[in-house]
Amino acid sequence: MTLKVSNVALTGLRAAASRLATTANNVANASTSGFKRSEVNFGDLFTEGGTVGKGVTVTNISQQFIQGSITNTDNIMDLSITGDGFFRLNDKGTTVYSRAGNFAVDRDGFIVNGQGQKLTGFPTDATGELTAGLADIRVDEANTPPKATTFIDISMNLDVSAEPSREFNVNDPQSYTYAARMPVIDSLGNSHLTNIYFRKEDAENTWRAYTFVGDQEISPEGGDMYEFDTTGQLTSINGTDNTIITQASFIPAPGTEPMELTFDLAKTTQYEESTGVNELTQNGFAAGRLTGVQVDESGTIFGRYTNEQLATLGQITLTKFRSPQGLSQNGNTSWAETLASGESITDIPGSSSLGFINPGTLEDSNVDITEELVSMIGTQRSYQANSQVISVADQMTQTIMNIRR
Repeated sequence: MTLKVSNVALTGLRAAASRLATTANNVANASTSGFKRSEVNFGDLFTEGGTVGKGVTVTNISQQFIQGSITNTDNIMDLSITGDGFFRLNDKGTTVYSRAGNFAVDRDGFIVNGQGQKLTGFPTDATGELTAGLADIRVDEANTPPKATTFIDISMNLDVSAEPSREFNVNDPQSYTYAARMPVIDSLGNSHLTNIYFRKEDAENTWRAYTFVGDQEISPEGGDMYEFDTTGQLTSINGTDNTIITQASFIPAPGTEPMELTFDLAKTTQYEESTGVNELTQNGFAAGRLTGVQVDESGTIFGRYTNEQLATLGQITLTKFRSPQGLSQNGNTSWAETLASGESITDIPGSSSLGFINPGTLEDSNVDITEELVSMIGTQRSYQANSQVISVADQMTQTIMNIRR
């Protein structure tokens, strides 16, 4: 009987040792980004037909996928997830999953973690559009091509009190009232200075505008006629009720594509106010060199370029599982899919109940040191109690043996 008691107590010692090892692993990884604490589950041992249990066994060691706290790192490639989901990674051809977002760009342009596992998602094609197939995300450092200017939006005022000018001569500043200047970009990314010379006419509320790109006039002979109403609003250009005009096609420089510029002048007014441009925008830009990347909460990765443009470089995907506890641990805070983990869903952050991406942050371990210390104290007491049971059982055995003598 005492031998059976000792065996029962030994199962308690083994259970306590398992729990202590799990607690030690939790404490050791308290500072590991993306780490998820484990918890030991126990079950009693019982023989069919018996009246006394045979002890305890470890039924399962399960990980607790509770959200860890988020810490700012100011490193734009550090990523954390708020809500459900794992980063999907390519580990030399094997797909693994992780909550640790310590990423960087490697020498080949791929986004990788410290183990060299590549972050996967939807890359972009040659046109810059996101593709539908999952692949390793690569930051392409190639220059963005230039875009020729086609549209110019001007907001300005022409002073109604200005005096009519003499006959227009582009080389005579006395022959025009004001010159609005702006750059336009050709098909090779070259910038060309564009001037619109405004000349007050003798007729009431009437102006003429002459448009030049460099030394080349692109407005019609005699310029464009602007007419304003008595409230100072532009009502017509060249006799038509339209405030948008398209100038004749021209070649800005040898070896470039022909250009055709459209001007939106709807916000041009004629008030008793100094003449000047309030706002001017155009849709062209020169070629650009990559200067940095940024990520938004939907996982879209943008490249920032020297021409002040943003270009989509890819989109991160997240994966969630019906039963995360069924994932197989690989170490280095990564997991592999198993039959027990159930159906997986891979999609962009924010969809399909997936969480969102937080750039410049990392998810901390969800280990609570205080909770682990309390668990350790309980484990120690359990171990001591089971040891005492064995000691008492040994004493009882010794007593019986002494009686028999």
